[in-house]
Amino acid sequence: MEEQVDIKIFKAKEVRDWLWHNRPLEGYSNRILSPDRANAILHNPYILDDDPIASAVFEDDKMVACTAAFPDLISGQKVWWFTTLWCHPDCRGKGYALIAVGCLAEEYGEGNYFDMWGAAETVEIFKFLGLKNTFVSEYIFEQKNIVKDTFKGKLLYHYENWKAANRLRRSGIKKKVTLTKYRLMYTSFIDDNTYSFIQDHREKDLWQREQPMLNWIMEYSYRHWAPLYGRDYWTGYFAGKSSRFWKSGVKIFVDGKLQGYYYISDSDRSLSIKYLYYNEKYEEQVFASIAEHIIKLKNNNFSTRDPRLAQYISGSKIFWNEREERISFSYPESFNIIKDAVSQGGDGDGFGG
Repeated sequence: MEEQVDIKIFKAKEVRDWLWHNRPLEGYSNRILSPDRANAILHNPYILDDDPIASAVFEDDKMVACTAAFPDLISGQKVWWFTTLWCHPDCRGKGYALIAVGCLAEEYGEGNYFDMWGAAETVEIFKFLGLKNTFVSEYIFEQKNIVKDTFKGKLLYHYENWKAANRLRRSGIKKKVTLTKYRLMYTSFIDDNTYSFIQDHREKDLWQREQPMLNWIMEYSYRHWAPLYGRDYWTGYFAGKSSRFWKSGVKIFVDGKLQGYYYISDSDRSLSIKYLYYNEKYEEQVFASIAEHIIKLKNNNFSTRDPRLAQYISGSKIFWNEREERISFSYPESFNIIKDAVSQGGDGDGFGG
């Protein structure tokens, strides 16, 4: 007996009726879109009622694959980012994930969608759908994790030497940060002056986002916190009151003038810089402010996609281990990639990705 396969496309208006007005949505499951994710997409600045935002594949009335997307505006053109993909483990290899993505992509038209996940299967899916593919670099720094109780005799001696060396390594950057003059200010939104600064220092952006999109990314994200000041700005949609996940905008001032801006994010003691804009003349002050967060928050891991910042962190000897991870970026042939472009943020931005 052949399986009965059905495909369903869910438009923004249908999801809004389900989420805000308690109206049933045929074939809907929280696996397609969680209420938090749906709420974020529905508040996207470019969303329209008739925009398709999710698709699902059903085999004999059982959901076997689904995906979702949110809109963006790049170079004046409305485009779409795929933000989640799921396939039932028992149905992998049947092409259902491709069907879910392909049907939603077809709704957007040729070349109007992007993907940045890094998973091999999504790369192949988007190649099949006609997108080009390249890779961007994520620079990852990690601290050694050594448990003292496992050491005896000479090993314990070497462990104590390792601890002393680690303190010495960090004391150097601490002194450097102390001597570097800057003032930082946390913010939960991007005002006009800050966005003007971003526009003046984003020439290497892989994609250059508008002010409403950047503010949406910040608003529908993690808890906002001023970590070095110990103050909450407000709680976002995806973290409740948990201190484990947070994101903040940081302005860096030198002599009273804005010289840097970045998004800093923490997830389970893994610190990352998602967006970074700075006046190269004041690179040292901006980078030192990031190092201050790493040191004072005692993070075991750090990541960035900015090569100059990665070089600074590497030279500071804060971490013992470092590696470069290649992340796939699938894009339409019409999209122009500038030389030495830096990937600022990426897929799932509104959800902390």
